[in-house]
Amino acid sequence: MKKVCIVGANGYIGSELLVNLKKNYKIISVSRKKANKKKIKTNIFKEIIGDIKLEKTITKIINEKPEYIIFVASFNHFKSEENFKLTLNNNNNSLINLCKAISKNKNFKKIIYFSSFQVYGNYQEHTIIDEKTIKNPKNYYGLSHSINEDLLKIAKIKFNINYDIIRLTNSYGYPALPTSDCWWLVVNDLCKSYVDYKKIIMISDGKPFRNFIHLDDVIKFVRLLLNKKKLSSEIYNLSSNETVQIKKIAKKIYNNSYEKNKLKLFINKDKSMKFKDLKFENPSFKISNKKLENLGFRPSISLNKGIEKLIKELKKRKTQAYTN
Repeated sequence: MKKVCIVGANGYIGSELLVNLKKNYKIISVSRKKANKKKIKTNIFKEIIGDIKLEKTITKIINEKPEYIIFVASFNHFKSEENFKLTLNNNNNSLINLCKAISKNKNFKKIIYFSSFQVYGNYQEHTIIDEKTIKNPKNYYGLSHSINEDLLKIAKIKFNINYDIIRLTNSYGYPALPTSDCWWLVVNDLCKSYVDYKKIIMISDGKPFRNFIHLDDVIKFVRLLLNKKKLSSEIYNLSSNETVQIKKIAKKIYNNSYEKNKLKLFINKDKSMKFKDLKFENPSFKISNKKLENLGFRPSISLNKGIEKLIKELKKRKTQAYTN
């Protein structure tokens, strides 16, 4: 079995990777706090507890001699905007230090780094977005990921570290750890609000366009990268074929509901609106999936199916909470 180290294993994507990859790989999990094994129901090869910014934590990783590192540890969008100095220290310094250290291990093959679509900035400025589109981040979160992408390119030159960069659009789905910091994500937030309160509350007018890809497809793509026979350094836009306005998510939840007469919709936080009055536009830009398709990847879960799956899981967990 290949040894795969997941840095950020307690996070939203990290914990999902841990649960889904443990049957086929020897997983080395790295997180600041001890994982709740009861909640994620998994046995892992090695658990490292420590701050990735510290040399002693990096040393522990190196000593385990992983063949692959999946780096999915960073402040979220909101935390990144609070203090750029702290964001740089947390999101960036640790990655280059890890690259330098791991380069000494002869068996090491590749870092898979989770970046963000926010490195492109405002999507509306483009007609087609592909991996060659010039980066133009508009916030600290996007900038910190853009910097890490450049650091990986330097690590390739200086330390011969191979990498795959995943520029993720917007993921959604029920988390492996219910306590994961994921309920602010648009689809998760709106579905949870529907299940808990029979309300869909959008903090905006719902007009912005976003591309959404289910967690299961994110894991599917990582598996594909881990199984690539040829080592190379590539950048991938990980997206689905569905780019929609946020208010379209509200309509999809409404269509999925058996309680349409009870479901309420609010835009701009508190302005009541009827679902029948929602009007939709088509995006002025397109995200190219050509590079994914050339690799043999196609998302398997549509937005409708993903929302239905998420709502079903939320209702199941809510029922369990009542009966326990």
